[in-house]
Amino acid sequence: MDSFDSLSRLKKEYKEINVNPLSNLGITVGLPYEKNIYEWQLTLTGAIDTIYNGGIFFLKLVFPKEYPNKAPELYFITPIYHLNVRYKKSISPNNEHLGHVNLSFLNSWKPSNTPREMLTKLYSIFYFQNPESPYGLDRYDEYRYNRALFEEKVRYFIDKYANKKEA
Repeated sequence: MDSFDSLSRLKKEYKEINVNPLSNLGITVGLPYEKNIYEWQLTLTGAIDTIYNGGIFFLKLVFPKEYPNKAPELYFITPIYHLNVRYKKSISPNNEHLGHVNLSFLNSWKPSNTPREMLTKLYSIFYFQNPESPYGLDRYDEYRYNRALFEEKVRYFIDKYANKKEA
């Protein structure tokens, strides 16, 4: 697929998500830079029946020029305490500290996959922590052996970074 086909497909998929939004999952999609269809900004509301309830999280979805043959990259802009999100030194030009999301769906990406499918699976991050591919052994140990401490840290991150009152 050449870059024109990639661009056409992304425009079509973006339009489809905005015509038929994922509001039932608390996900909204926008373009932070109107002329750049390769970077989407997401707003994700923490699922009510999880420890992430009450959080509003901003994410960045970056599509490579080789899309759909290559998977997009997904990053939390809002800090979140989760087994499968890793923060490292700034990797963005505007010095954001982005949290890379490790979703098995992205690791087994196929060109037939769509952003809608990926965003639907993203919502499951609130329900499932994947201990088989954690980012950080300290979080893994907390999650496995001291769940109360792990959940306390989740709530701390929500109160400090993702609280509705401050979003």
